Amino acid sequence: MNKTKVTPESWVVRQPQKLQTEKKKISVEEEDPFFDQIKYFLYVCRLLGRLPFERTKSGGFMFQLCSPVMVFTILMNAVQIYLTYQVYFINLTTLFSKNESYDDGVKLVLMVVILNVHFYAWVFVLIETGNISEYLNHWQQFNKKHKYLLKGLPSMKRQMLWLVLFLFIVIAVLTVTETQYLLKGLPWYCSIPYFTVAYHISVGNLHWYINCIIFARMGTELIEQLVKVLKNNTEFEEVHSVRCVWQKLNSLVKECHRTHANSVYYCLGISFISFTLASYGTLTGLLEKSANNLFSYIIPLLFFVVIIYICCDGPHRLHNKLGFEMINTLLACKMRHLKKETQQEIEMFLDIIEADPPVISIKGYFILNRQIFTAAVSTAVTYLVVLVQFKISSITT
Repeated sequence: MNKTKVTPESWVVRQPQKLQTEKKKISVEEEDPFFDQIKYFLYVCRLLGRLPFERTKSGGFMFQLCSPVMVFTILMNAVQIYLTYQVYFINLTTLFSKNESYDDGVKLVLMVVILNVHFYAWVFVLIETGNISEYLNHWQQFNKKHKYLLKGLPSMKRQMLWLVLFLFIVIAVLTVTETQYLLKGLPWYCSIPYFTVAYHISVGNLHWYINCIIFARMGTELIEQLVKVLKNNTEFEEVHSVRCVWQKLNSLVKECHRTHANSVYYCLGISFISFTLASYGTLTGLLEKSANNLFSYIIPLLFFVVIIYICCDGPHRLHNKLGFEMINTLLACKMRHLKKETQQEIEMFLDIIEADPPVISIKGYFILNRQIFTAAVSTAVTYLVVLVQFKISSITT
């Protein structure tokens, strides 16, 4: 028998084909429109020591307690907590001194409330990072099976990068100027804890908002597909496939809520208290015609009201697309012209949406939407009146 000899020429011919297949595999694994939109926000959170996730060789996400990224996170949080403690101690000693006026006390309470984020951030790191990694892995699996839902999503990778850099510069400048007005006599490095808090809140809430917008965009694509299916009067299997995709998407919405719940709720609480105190400072600055007080409080007021609006507007848009518009599309179809199996599938679809709506609720007490924003503003006005009454009583006594 003639044995074929293995020559180096055969390796030369096969090597380019192997490299081409490997490149195709890598490009398919890295093609993730969802991660492409939010990756800069995730990397910024990791750089600030808030989200120590790691990428696996296959492109997935994981969280390990014993890893270089976790060591970097511990060091970053230690430095931030040390600087926060220095500023925190100075503010508290000034707050409890007898020479401070009522307005100065409100100002110091505002600065102390903002700093509280640093003391609880490391707790959220341990609680949420593992859940967020699993959530991103589930997103990748969903994207591989239903990639068509993101086909209309424009690539905004450059815009997101410029947005992150723009926020960095603007928040850095505003934080330094604001702390010089609010914390007079302190060195410039005392503004670092406030900068990290403001930047982390901005990036984290934009990440939350973009998640909700992408969900709403996928809901729009799913509605368009459902309209085509109902117009063609096809078999009930296609309506069933749309229903299954909607249920998977709704489960991702609930998982997104569970993974980001603690940080979003805490951010809402801090933003509400800070917004109330900043609105009092802005009002006193207007009444006293003090440009110094007005400039000191107007920027925190606008910042926190935008943060509250972002937290509430994203879930509102999500619910409109995946909930109301989907129900309206199903109810608008002409049931008489459809087959019985298709009619039964549509009725089942409506029952599922009504039984498990795509809403984000705060521990079941109330649903997070735009009505919460108006309720928060009206409640802040109520507490503003209370603060003014306390000031009048302090003047009279």
